[in-house]
Amino acid sequence: MADSRILLFMTASILLIMQGCSVTPTAKTQPEQVVIPPEPTPVLIPDTPVEETVATTPAVEEQHVSNCVFHPNKGIAEVEKVEQGKWTMRFYPGDIAFVHHSEDIETSPGEEFRALRYSRTSGPCDSDYFELLGAFN
Repeated sequence: MADSRILLFMTASILLIMQGCSVTPTAKTQPEQVVIPPEPTPVLIPDTPVEETVATTPAVEEQHVSNCVFHPNKGIAEVEKVEQGKWTMRFYPGDIAFVHHSEDIETSPGEEFRALRYSRTSGPCDSDYFELLGAFN
């Protein structure tokens, strides 16, 4: 009797499996439409001048905008020209010309100084500025 129950159970399960395999979908499904986004339009970046002259400011406190973030870059500043209280200098790396105002220190063209260039990284900042740290020698 146990064998007949097992045989009946197996037959019923095979019939249920076969019935599940033979079921066809009642409605045809439409394939999903592939939406291709439009290509982004290119943004033209205006040419920036290769050489610009920036005046130095003595300290970070003069940057009055609180949301402004600057990043210091270490380098060397070389004196190119000396006029009354104004030095025309070149910052390396980057070969950037800037003007440093100094009434109390004497210097001559060719002298080098350790310097920091503070370049803006975010926020509505003023232009980049430079800080001389001391003579390179």
